[in-house]
Amino acid sequence: MEKNEMRVQEVLVELLIDYEIINHPPVFNCDEMISYMKGIGGAHCKNLFLRNKKGNRHILVILVESKNKQLYDSIIFHIETVKIKKTLN
Repeated sequence: MEKNEMRVQEVLVELLIDYEIINHPPVFNCDEMISYMKGIGGAHCKNLFLRNKKGNRHILVILVESKNKQLYDSIIFHIETVKIKKTLN
């Protein structure tokens, strides 16, 4: 187990957050994920990890897997709009 993974688990325990680790091969969309999540309750989600060019700001967007591509596209549109505004200023 990696040091960072151990630290995340320690924080979850400290915060009294129940969790279960599920190991699976990499998946690239929710359809691929479904076969690994059979019998597992709770909300299934998709993640979008963003960072700025400098690499000093990071954002993790977590969406319920049932949300459609339109929401994802609107997040990307918002990010692009912010970039344009910053460039113009």
